[in-house]
Amino acid sequence: MNHISAIPSVVVVAFVVAIAGCNFSDGIVFYEVVREREEECLIRQNGEFCVEPEQFDPPSVEVWSVEERESATLLYVDEEVWIMDALPEDADDTTPRRAEKTSIVTDGSTGCVSERKRSVSFVADGETFDGELAVRAVLTGPVACGNTPAGERSIDSVEGGVSGP
Repeated sequence: MNHISAIPSVVVVAFVVAIAGCNFSDGIVFYEVVREREEECLIRQNGEFCVEPEQFDPPSVEVWSVEERESATLLYVDEEVWIMDALPEDADDTTPRRAEKTSIVTDGSTGCVSERKRSVSFVADGETFDGELAVRAVLTGPVACGNTPAGERSIDSVEGGVSGP
């Protein structure tokens, strides 16, 4: 097979898939937000040990975007997409949008289990964005895994306003 002739067809297929996935009637809003650490703790066998706020990394400015589709609300953070949970029937503009991602990896030879759980919640009204990102990563398992549990958890506040024209 000629690899040079395969490249254009791959590009065409990717372009068609990208266009098909777009729903131009739905809106996307870009927010310039400040992401600031609120809590940072180490998880150890003998408890949690939290870092003093003076030791946190400085806040960062990021662009997060929210896309309202008929079928779902999507949150874009860097190159990651979060599909937000459906809102309850009695929701209003102040009801937070929420999503959670969990990753569990088990090492078959040692029995070590690495679990990473991330959750995001926010309220965005087309002008302001107010939310929180929580991350918890923990290693557990038998003696072969070392002193477990071992890991860390953090909570970041994310606040800002609409970005661009």
